[in-house]
Amino acid sequence: MEALQHQILNEEYLLGMSANLTRASLGVAPRNYEFGVRVALGASRWRIFNQMVSESLLLAVIGCIGGIVLARWSSLLLTSQLWTQTGPVTLELAIDWRVWVFTVAVTVATALIFGVAPAIRASRADPIEALNARGRTNSGRVSRLTAGAVVAQVALSITVLVAAGLFVRTFSTLMSRGRAFAPDGILVVRLEAPRNVSDPVRQLALYQHVRAAVRQLPGVAEATLSIVVPGGTTVFRSPVEVSDGIKIPPQQRVTAGNLISAGWFDVFSAAIVSGRAISEADRAGTLNVAVVNQAFARQFLGNADPLGHTIRPDIPMTPGNRPLEIVGVVGNAWYRRLRDPIEPIVYLPLAQLDPAFLSRGLGSMNLAVRTHAGSAATIAKSVTAAIRDVDGDLFFTVRPLNDQLAASIAEERVLALLSGSLAALGLLLAIVGLYGITSYATSQRRKEIAVRMALGATPKSVLGNVLMHALALVAVGMIAGFVLSFWASQFVVSMLVGVDSHDSWSLLGTAAIASGTGVLAGLVPAYRASRVEPARLLRES
Repeated sequence: MEALQHQILNEEYLLGMSANLTRASLGVAPRNYEFGVRVALGASRWRIFNQMVSESLLLAVIGCIGGIVLARWSSLLLTSQLWTQTGPVTLELAIDWRVWVFTVAVTVATALIFGVAPAIRASRADPIEALNARGRTNSGRVSRLTAGAVVAQVALSITVLVAAGLFVRTFSTLMSRGRAFAPDGILVVRLEAPRNVSDPVRQLALYQHVRAAVRQLPGVAEATLSIVVPGGTTVFRSPVEVSDGIKIPPQQRVTAGNLISAGWFDVFSAAIVSGRAISEADRAGTLNVAVVNQAFARQFLGNADPLGHTIRPDIPMTPGNRPLEIVGVVGNAWYRRLRDPIEPIVYLPLAQLDPAFLSRGLGSMNLAVRTHAGSAATIAKSVTAAIRDVDGDLFFTVRPLNDQLAASIAEERVLALLSGSLAALGLLLAIVGLYGITSYATSQRRKEIAVRMALGATPKSVLGNVLMHALALVAVGMIAGFVLSFWASQFVVSMLVGVDSHDSWSLLGTAAIASGTGVLAGLVPAYRASRVEPARLLRES
């Protein structure tokens, strides 16, 4: 997390460099007359140089203080997004010597880089030329360096905005995957057997007793036991053999497994594609059955109907290691992390497992409870009381499935938040820079605009002319920004899920926002230019 503080400061510095350059370039020209008067009255060039550098240093220090405050607030915000009930995050917010050194270095560098050049230009001002230039009509053109700074601001903003769009789309994709489980009404209880119940058969019986007690509670639609729940941290895997299946290499025969009780597919809203789900009738002494997902059927059986085929795991799970008949196919779902690809999964009834297999460890179990209506939190107290009535020594934790799914995509949420914040900051700087350069250019062209309007130009045409100058800079910055984003996208491909690195919606959204930014930044100066009074300005010439 400490690295995030440095990253925020670095990003703010890089995005702000072009803004400082624009401000410094525009800040000297309107004061040429002032500097000319100072020199004519006896001020030394060193004094003018010192004044300009001091002003730049003062602005840099103010920005430094603001950056520290923003970094501290951003760290608190990131911590709140990373914190979960099962994985609390602590963040040391003390500003150590490394942060101070970096901050002071940036402050001094900003003051020198963006203060020395304008200071040298100001100290070289010719008093006679500056005094004679007062009232002279200017072309309103800005230097290539200043225009380039605005273009750079827009390009950087476009790049960060495209990245933000990709991360937000990734986060939205993962959230939609999580919503496939209809998690709003599901409560997940992690059960830990007491130390005095070490026999796995007794442990399973205890868990089944808890499930039966919870199912009787008012407001509970269904309750089910399982080793794995969506968004969990563990998953069971084993190589399997399928009768009359496709011949595949041994390393590709490894499949994930979940040991469940009846009602699991109802609780998690998993659609049965064909066949049936695991039921209460699937107990010890009956036909050993299994339900597989569509990914399993496609990988092991191709286009063949999976129903009736048998599965034999390499690890004996049933008494006598008897094969398991596939009785149902369920839709695909995500488990450990929503960004992981869909993998083949086999669902086995807990009640049919061999006690010898259970002896490998059944110390914990997940109880998932779905409510009839409302949020899962509404039944948390009654579920807790029911579990304690069954066994007061049973250790358990309760949390809504929504929280568990949110914890599994905390990284994506932070990336979306951080990139979105930096994109907003970049756009703000681009607006400020574009507004500054448009305002300056327009103020220098006021008399030219007055002449145009005196000769018949309409306020509408003046407004359009000024806006076109601003949008021209935005257009060049957009082109550079898209080229830069295409190059930079290769570094974030591995972090995207369900979104192409050249996602058209992200690009179109970025183009629309950038165009709106250009109009917003140039609208006020353009409106002011269209409202000038030609007669008054021409009399002042």
